[in-house]
Amino acid sequence: MSRYLLLLVLLGTGLLAPRYTHAAVLISEIAWMGTSVDNGSFCEWVELQNTGEEEVSLSGWKLKTDDGGMSVPLSGRIGPGAYYLIVRATPSACPDPVPSVEEDLKYTFGGGLSNAGEKLVLSSPEGSVETIDASSGWEKVVGGDSTRKLTAQRTLEGWVTAVATPRAANATESVVTESTSSTSGSSTSTKKAPANPVPTFYIEAGGDRVVSTRAHVSYVPVIYDSEGRLVRSAYTTWAFGDGSKHTGAKALHAYRESGEYLVVIRAQQGYSSGLTSFVVTADTADIEISALSEKGVSLTSKDTRILDLSQYQLVSGEESFLIPNDTQILPGRTVIFPPEVTGLATTSLEMTLQYPSGEVLHEYRTQPLPEDVSTIYMKEIALPETTEIKYEEHEVEAPAQAVRSVGAGALSFQRLIRSFWPDWTPYRTLSRLYP
Repeated sequence: MSRYLLLLVLLGTGLLAPRYTHAAVLISEIAWMGTSVDNGSFCEWVELQNTGEEEVSLSGWKLKTDDGGMSVPLSGRIGPGAYYLIVRATPSACPDPVPSVEEDLKYTFGGGLSNAGEKLVLSSPEGSVETIDASSGWEKVVGGDSTRKLTAQRTLEGWVTAVATPRAANATESVVTESTSSTSGSSTSTKKAPANPVPTFYIEAGGDRVVSTRAHVSYVPVIYDSEGRLVRSAYTTWAFGDGSKHTGAKALHAYRESGEYLVVIRAQQGYSSGLTSFVVTADTADIEISALSEKGVSLTSKDTRILDLSQYQLVSGEESFLIPNDTQILPGRTVIFPPEVTGLATTSLEMTLQYPSGEVLHEYRTQPLPEDVSTIYMKEIALPETTEIKYEEHEVEAPAQAVRSVGAGALSFQRLIRSFWPDWTPYRTLSRLYP
């Protein structure tokens, strides 16, 4: 029996996954003040960036404010490392919010983005991807400058206030105004963003584990940031070590062959990311249906480890029983699943134990008795209850020489019996004695 080991190294961040792509897409630049001097409040736009390594479909995604004043349904796709520009559609007031740059989506912003601040939410069909709570004021949280039309831009170190960069790489430093006492009045310089450092992610994935081949196992890790806060919307990718991969916050995977596999989980949200790995040992489950009886279905483990039978199935004809989660069987033990629990008929002649995927692990068949079996009985003949024996005396002359009379005596006895029981034979006598 082979074993397969899967090692988990906790480095930075990892999240588990079903089949959805998430927060590699983030809000990277906000022109909440509008970037046009004329009617600037109508020339608002928001830029998204895909910081992941795979293309993401934005079908079903939304960009909205928490108060419901703005709700923009997204569409199309965004490639790895690419930008997605969303501009406010107000043809009369601001026909071209971003001159010389082609937008990806033009849509009404409803009441628009309030210059006093908003709570901006980016969501996917699976839920919230990112929330920027600037309800206390844009400048306090992410930056931006309404007077000089400088936008709030995300960097590796936090948010900065800089000249707009629609559909292009963001600035790395903030533009600030410094007052002087000279006749020139004021001057403009740049300095690095002061706050909102990018957090590091940490993951708890449960450590190494041993699983059965061909059995789908659920993996659900937990991700925290550097301050111990739970991260719910990280973009998570999986590499299972057998050539297969997955994207999502949870994963369900089955190894088809025995072996030791290194699982690597990578999680990312914005510019924050983390990596972890663990070892999975996959081995064949040595378990079988050992009996079908009126007591139920007997399962016998011949394995040397505790076997997890979660979501396995017992199937008989059209009927089936789904073994509940966390059902485990000890090494070398036999357990009985009674009909009162399974609902399966105890008269079944055939039963299969199946993996959660539906593949058959073991098949059990009973041999029915032949329908045309006949039993042969020997007919007994009743002996007479009373028998009258008559004796007659005859005078005979002694023979001239001695003769053996044993055979003649036996024959005389047989003749005597047949005189009142014509069907008698020595065999029938034996059959009477030894039926």
